[in-house]
Amino acid sequence: FDTLSLWFEAGVPNCYDLNSSGYPMAALGVFDDRVTFKSSAPDLPLPDPELLELHATCCKVAHLSGATGMYGEL
Repeated sequence: FDTLSLWFEAGVPNCYDLNSSGYPMAALGVFDDRVTFKSSAPDLPLPDPELLELHATCCKVAHLSGATGMYGEL
């Protein structure tokens, strides 16, 4: 997630499709590409969909520009 190669794309509220730039999900040990966020604690907020969307956009731009290849060299 922090290397800009993994991101969530919104589906139904609090349910996201897991995407990757270059790796099949099974190779990452992920066999279900849909994630649903839930909380049993009412005071614990769920992830902000706008921030997840911003992260997804940053990942896509980094991947399309080739910047993710340089990320490992930093």
